[in-house]
Amino acid sequence: MYFVGKYYLVDAGYANTRGLLAPYKGERYHLGQFTGGSAQYRNRKDKFNHNHARLRNIVERAFGILKRRFKILRVTAAFSVETQLDIVYACAVIHNYVSKHAYDDPNMAQEENDHIDEEVDPDMEWAHGNSGGGRVETQSLRDSIARAL
Repeated sequence: MYFVGKYYLVDAGYANTRGLLAPYKGERYHLGQFTGGSAQYRNRKDKFNHNHARLRNIVERAFGILKRRFKILRVTAAFSVETQLDIVYACAVIHNYVSKHAYDDPNMAQEENDHIDEEVDPDMEWAHGNSGGGRVETQSLRDSIARAL
């Protein structure tokens, strides 16, 4: 599935191709690598990777909250991709409603202290079945984002 102007933030195990925006290989990536004395950026690619990791961390945490609350998101569903997308939307809407109106929600209290930083081998060169289309286009996009940071 590919949406014009929208990209999935993926880890270094995926190729930087159409619809997939991967970090730069050979640069720091994990959030723990940017703490303490090593917080200063070495170059624009390093800064891009830090921002990419921060965004992916937010997405991982959000899906972690939804998966804990809604069991249907924990299993492989035998629904069409469109129906699966609708299920995720519905779960997010219900979650947001409950979060706004239930001040003592135990799921939200637990999440405030949870942090997810997935360990990824930055030297992985395979692309999880992606055809590789749009690689130059997506690399150009990634470079323009890095320059703008």
